[in-house]
Amino acid sequence: MSWDADAHLAEKVDRLHQQLEQVLAHVTLVRLQGQQQATTLRASLAKGVSDRHTGQQKLTNRLDATEIQSAKIDARGVILIGASVVMTSIPGAIAYFAPVGAVVIALVLYLTGRFAWKAIGDGLRMT
Repeated sequence: MSWDADAHLAEKVDRLHQQLEQVLAHVTLVRLQGQQQATTLRASLAKGVSDRHTGQQKLTNRLDATEIQSAKIDARGVILIGASVVMTSIPGAIAYFAPVGAVVIALVLYLTGRFAWKAIGDGLRMT
């Protein structure tokens, strides 16, 4: 039904009411579509946040595991470094007194091992 400029006033008012009802129906439809799209976007955003949080937690766990493993490897290396220092420098200086040299070597190896195991234990407590 189109607009008739020559129609009576009552018909024009009725036609305006019909057009108003059509506009309100269209506005309601657009509003519902907007709400549905907003709901979809919120769900997508929530999923993205959840995925990011999960990824961040996995990365944090991997970094923690890497640090612990590095601490264990470093602690094991301390034993070898301490033993190599003892074996290369001290025996030459105290070789003249063999029993004293053996005691010094044993003491240094013991202390090196003790500090290494302490470092390993500290690395395990980091978890």
